Amino acid sequence: MTLTGEQRLELTITGYQFPQLEHEEYDSNWLLVCGIVTHATGKYMFHDACLLTYELRKLHSWLESLACTGARTRRLRFSSLTSASSCKTTS
Repeated sequence: MTLTGEQRLELTITGYQFPQLEHEEYDSNWLLVCGIVTHATGKYMFHDACLLTYELRKLHSWLESLACTGARTRRLRFSSLTSASSCKTTS
């Protein structure tokens, strides 16, 4: 997913944090996310297990509703907590 405007946000799902845990209700749902934020102050990257499958569905629904209705929402803010060296897809 890529959002563009004055800033740019790219989110890529690269796999599951625990692919071997197929039947664990909670742990089997953690997604590895590669994110890149480009802003006037710089470029920030992360690669972390920071989103659950059901959170991704909610995020998708919210973004889709914004796109369909043209609704405006409050500004989103991002801050860099750590830096990621690269975003690699897991197998």
